[in-house]
Amino acid sequence: MVTELIDNFLTTARERMEAIGEALDQADSSALQTAAHSLKGSSGTLGAMGMADICADLEARGRDQDLRQDPSQARASALRLRHEFEAVRKAFERQLAEWSA
Repeated sequence: MVTELIDNFLTTARERMEAIGEALDQADSSALQTAAHSLKGSSGTLGAMGMADICADLEARGRDQDLRQDPSQARASALRLRHEFEAVRKAFERQLAEWSA
């Protein structure tokens, strides 16, 4: 059951990060806020607090910032999110390997 939860998180996290990237490309503040909010919740639930914190930042930027004027800070946060996700993914995969050994 935990394995399925982690697998689902890894899949949906990738999808949400794609949605965040698309929202930034389209300067769609509302879509950024929605995708970041969703990923923040699932990240926090699984203890990926670094991801949740970055998502909270992106969610706030989507709510408070016109991305057409200056998306640079939101893009920098999205890049930090991708790096944090890779660290989380590796940690989860190590844990799954230990459980299956």
